[in-house]
Amino acid sequence: MGRLNKIILTLALTGLIISPSAVKADIPGPAEGYTIQRAEQILSDNVPVKTDESTELNASGACGDKLNWEYDPSKHKLIISGSGEMYDYDAPKSTGVNENTAPWQSIIEDKVSLTISEGVTSIGCNAFYGCDLKSVSLPDSLRKIGDYAFADSRLTKIKLPSGLTELGDGAFMTCAGLKSINLPGGLTGIGSETFSGCGLKKVKLPKNIKVIGDYAFSNCAKLAKVKFPKDSHIKIGYEAFSGCGFKKLKLPNGSVDDIDSYAFASCSKLQSVKIGEGIAQINGYAVFYDCKLNKISLPVSLTSIGEGTFSQCIKLKNVFYPGTEEEWGKISIGNDNDFLLSAKMHYGK
Repeated sequence: MGRLNKIILTLALTGLIISPSAVKADIPGPAEGYTIQRAEQILSDNVPVKTDESTELNASGACGDKLNWEYDPSKHKLIISGSGEMYDYDAPKSTGVNENTAPWQSIIEDKVSLTISEGVTSIGCNAFYGCDLKSVSLPDSLRKIGDYAFADSRLTKIKLPSGLTELGDGAFMTCAGLKSINLPGGLTGIGSETFSGCGLKKVKLPKNIKVIGDYAFSNCAKLAKVKFPKDSHIKIGYEAFSGCGFKKLKLPNGSVDDIDSYAFASCSKLQSVKIGEGIAQINGYAVFYDCKLNKISLPVSLTSIGEGTFSQCIKLKNVFYPGTEEEWGKISIGNDNDFLLSAKMHYGK
């Protein structure tokens, strides 16, 4: 049998050539420390060989025009390096792992340590969706975290860099183990569902925040305290804080300009609310729907209260209003606010 025929026979049986290379594959046996490469990549074009695609192992690759990733399975460590923006990806939960999901999704294992190196400016959509992340290190160069980037990723802690200016929709959604978060001062908005279903206990909003998206903190059952900055004029979205664990809620003077429907609905522990001066309208439907409110303080600046704002607030007994009874009478109050209207009024307080 000729030398070429022997090569063909050997490759037909194995489908693989084992050779030293710069890229490692963590496999048992005598091949440890070597790369498994597809045979046709190193054979002459005159010797076509069929290989099993399932044997192809990728431990590194591109994840941006100038970004690369490398995974060390022996240390459960994933490193993103280079400069610029990361590509956006599909969520594996909805589509399954395919050519449009992040390339590491099919190979990383449990309790991965993720390091994103200095120079990276954005994390792509769905990049680490559903990954079991033990720890995450983010660079000072990071400016954007894309939609659902860390959703359902089992994170327990993360430090956001001070230069971060954009948090995408669902970025940390259903990270139930995430108990605290530092929101950088340059952040101007929080996207829809960004922290929905997280284990957060308290949140301090930065002074530059202007928008809190729909469902942003919904179903954060352990969230007992949110500190709103004065004179920040925030727009609070639909169900932004529904199902949270507040007992008290304070909105300082000028902190909020608009409150959308069901914003604080079903906060079953919420007993008292104080809304500071500056807001003119609470027009969102059922803003405090089914809360256990027993008292609320409303500002003189208020001109209208929307339909059903206090619907099902059956325990509301006291309303504090710093203005006069005459001023209170000028406020337009929509239908389905019977519990507000039947509560005891305290004027000048």
